[in-house]
Amino acid sequence: MPKSTEVLPECTQLMDPGKLRPFLEAFTSRLLNLGHTRLTVSGYEASARHFGQWLQSTKIAITEIDDDVVRRFAQHRCRCPGSRQADRLSAKYVNRARRFIGFLVEYGAVTPSTHELPGVDLHEVQIVAFQTWLRRHRGISERTVRRHGRMVMRLLAGLGPDPKLYDARLVRQVILDEAQRSSRANLKTMTMALRGYLKYLATQGLCQPGA
Repeated sequence: MPKSTEVLPECTQLMDPGKLRPFLEAFTSRLLNLGHTRLTVSGYEASARHFGQWLQSTKIAITEIDDDVVRRFAQHRCRCPGSRQADRLSAKYVNRARRFIGFLVEYGAVTPSTHELPGVDLHEVQIVAFQTWLRRHRGISERTVRRHGRMVMRLLAGLGPDPKLYDARLVRQVILDEAQRSSRANLKTMTMALRGYLKYLATQGLCQPGA
């Protein structure tokens, strides 16, 4: 059976992402701001660095990244510096790289594909913009900014991706649903974070003022 590979976090720094370096730094910063643990982020960073290293070795430009390039990366017989030799990459490992590519699409470095490449994660984009607004206008600690982002991210599954559809009934139902899973103290903090998020959306004209 062919071996699959997971690049260990301590090997990550041995891999050179090349011209993807500034995008990789922004990507890992976003993941941390969204509340992911450093261990989780190190896994995404390893996959993204590996992808950048492979692009250099195969002389593929960033602008040439498409479905076929990702498939070739997933299927390449890995002898890249900083990784363990393997005949294939695991699906989980490749999916981490795909999420990074979705980030490149968002930044306009890669042209969106109509097939397998991931598009922009609208929830993540909304949360990052909310966190930026908190830093600029609310004067709260970075720890609180990250916590608010993490809590609102959890609530977005119930609220849905389109803020224009939010109303008082929907917001109340999402909070009631969350009350079944959270402690009273946690729910209070989550409600505070959601109020801040709705205020942010209203200032941007993205939702009804009375939501």
